[in-house]
Amino acid sequence: MTLQYIALSYCWGPPEDAIYQLKTTSKSYPAHLRDIPFASFTPVIQDAATAARSLQVRYLWVDALCIIQGTNDWDKESPRMGLIYSHAYVTICTPASSSCLQGFL
Repeated sequence: MTLQYIALSYCWGPPEDAIYQLKTTSKSYPAHLRDIPFASFTPVIQDAATAARSLQVRYLWVDALCIIQGTNDWDKESPRMGLIYSHAYVTICTPASSSCLQGFL
């Protein structure tokens, strides 16, 4: 069985917006494995989660959440991002959004 997931391609935005982007870090990783409250998502991720639910796809891949930030995980995972996007059931691209604080729905 192939796992279906949606991948999100978006812009974090300028530093003054990107600081609000929810991220998985070494510290937040254990909690994120258990639960990530919808209300903690930035608007662009909330919209992607809403789209995934509407499409009845259970999993959503978001770089800020699926790659542990501030570690060497980025060095290992970033070269695989092309595969992540190409194997997704759907890839949501948000070219009209210039910030993680902008939704697209």
